[in-house]
Amino acid sequence: FLISILLIAILNRFKTIDNVFVFYRYGSLQRAANKPDGLAVLGIFFEIQQGDNKQWSDLTAKLTEVKNSKEKTIISSLSLKDFLPTGAASQHFYRYAGSLTTPPCFESVTWTVFHEPLSISEAQMSFFRSLSLKDGNPMVNNFRPVQPLFGRKISASYSEVSSSWGYSGKKGPEYWEALCATGKSQSPIDLEKQVFEQNSVSEPFNFANYQTQLRDAKLKNNGHTVQLDSPNNFTAQISGGGL
Repeated sequence: FLISILLIAILNRFKTIDNVFVFYRYGSLQRAANKPDGLAVLGIFFEIQQGDNKQWSDLTAKLTEVKNSKEKTIISSLSLKDFLPTGAASQHFYRYAGSLTTPPCFESVTWTVFHEPLSISEAQMSFFRSLSLKDGNPMVNNFRPVQPLFGRKISASYSEVSSSWGYSGKKGPEYWEALCATGKSQSPIDLEKQVFEQNSVSEPFNFANYQTQLRDAKLKNNGHTVQLDSPNNFTAQISGGGL
């Protein structure tokens, strides 16, 4: 799998955010999107802490330069490992077959959601809440509601004790159902209060080139989320973890 983009969803309702890494096969994201095994997504939750998360300080400071749709800036002081759990937490995750979470919601995604959240402060969250969608509304609650499981199995890697849609108003997530695929492997799902199967994957995740500091990465407000594009000469790969 090759990395495509990092997307950040701002969850105003829960006063936090989550981010996802989107990986693809078949040479490009476009060709992989409708293949049953075309995409892999890593999901990481964040929780509020008292002080700033220093790994996010440079990124959140740059958000003042992309408050409005189509605004762009350059960021050169972060690496992808800043967005991932470390140590043993990087091997504690949930796995299920799902979909993209924006229309047309192709059911082509192997979802991996890490159990341990990362942290961010209220002050850093305020930078995200200051962003605007392309229609001018605040960039909050830009996420799809959880979808029915339809008998899908969720495994855990450890033993656990169209232009016709948008992100706000009558084109927002609550109106996406008629536009999305109608299969039984839609995403996201509710991981709370589920009975998890023991994941039999023994091979750990291997994150290649995640420790490299990105130079001249492009950070932009794309009108519905914050998007970080890696430099053209940068390649990050993921293997193992049962993918």
